[in-house]
Amino acid sequence: MTRKDYQVFANLLAGENAMAKHNNSNASAIAVLHNLMLSIADIFANDSPQFDRQRFYEACMKGEKYHEPRE
Repeated sequence: MTRKDYQVFANLLAGENAMAKHNNSNASAIAVLHNLMLSIADIFANDSPQFDRQRFYEACMKGEKYHEPRE
């Protein structure tokens, strides 16, 4: 995949995230979007060692800072 493909997915998730927040969706709907974002990032990271997770997360969240929970 290409950077352009990653951007398409990030824009899709950003739109869904914005809509969920605008509609005051419940926490489980927001959690599903969050988990989907993480799963898609895993796929992209496996596709390209140069994939930047942090950049993808922030694009999905329209610039909000995101920090993965520490395990």
